[in-house]
Amino acid sequence: MKKISLLVLLAVAMSTGVQAEEPSVQWTFQTAKANEAVRKYQGARKKLADTFEKTRRENLASLIEKLQEQVKAATTSNNLDEALAIRDAIKTMQAAPIDSGKVPERPTSVDGKAQNAKRPANVDLVLGTWKTEATTAVNGRVPSVWIFNPDHTVDLKGLGNGVRGVWKLEKDCVRVRWQTPPGAWDSLRFPLNQPIVSGDSWMGRNIIRATKESGGDR
Repeated sequence: MKKISLLVLLAVAMSTGVQAEEPSVQWTFQTAKANEAVRKYQGARKKLADTFEKTRRENLASLIEKLQEQVKAATTSNNLDEALAIRDAIKTMQAAPIDSGKVPERPTSVDGKAQNAKRPANVDLVLGTWKTEATTAVNGRVPSVWIFNPDHTVDLKGLGNGVRGVWKLEKDCVRVRWQTPPGAWDSLRFPLNQPIVSGDSWMGRNIIRATKESGGDR
């Protein structure tokens, strides 16, 4: 009869869902061979668990990286619902108890340190909280707060609480395309490091005034 290693037996038991009583570290036997068998089992089980955890975290990091790429792709194609849905899924994965371990940073991460050196300087000026005001003949002066996130999404506070959008750097501005109403957009014109930044909107040109409140570079 061929000898089967404890590691193989343990792997088979875990993969098939076999439930067996765990040998306790308090167990002691009269024979050294029995005690050695328990010790080897516990060592093999720990090694397998460590290997599984390392592999799981690596695969989770790879999955999140690929999903972040899809957020960018959906943003580029103006598929706002898809971009926001994927972003929410990423946040859920990162917050889930089973995935509570810190995901290793990767150079291609949207907000990874290695990427910061390559991205345009305007990105750091965009990120954070902006206090804005839009003035139109119909609505008068309408204040709101825009929160620019590293994953290229924007949260709107104040008017239209709960509305979100996606932002994109363009040649002369950063443009936000909102989830609702359909076709709605606003923009902040470069340079962004001024005390007051002007912007355009789907409702009219040069109707937005904005000031950086916090986050990123000011």
